[in-house]
Amino acid sequence: MNQSKEHSGVLQESLNRHHETTDVDFKRIVLTGIGLLGLMVMGLIYSGVVSSMFYRMSAQPCVKAEVFITPRPGELPPLPRLQSDPHSALVQLRNREDSILTGYAWVSKDSGLVRVPIEKAMELVVERGMLKSR
Repeated sequence: MNQSKEHSGVLQESLNRHHETTDVDFKRIVLTGIGLLGLMVMGLIYSGVVSSMFYRMSAQPCVKAEVFITPRPGELPPLPRLQSDPHSALVQLRNREDSILTGYAWVSKDSGLVRVPIEKAMELVVERGMLKSR
């Protein structure tokens, strides 16, 4: 029998080397790596061309842009306006929400509708049951 022929599903060369010789095609792996490297280089060149194109198209390419614009006195900046102290604004919001959840207030005096604290409302629901839907 010829040594390069298959012997019960395995090449004789693979048996002699004690490992598979036909599983890996190094030529294809190297060509694939070269192709990927070429694509990466072409992508970098393309991004450089586009970047330089935008740089040349800008009105004043060497002038640094102003980040902060000072408003004229007595004039408010355009919307949306940034908060100067977001922490205190959040504290005020939470205080308003807490006063709504924990305090009594009239919703409508004419109809006799009032707002009660959330704890009291939960007790009333447990005590009286839920209102039936109309």
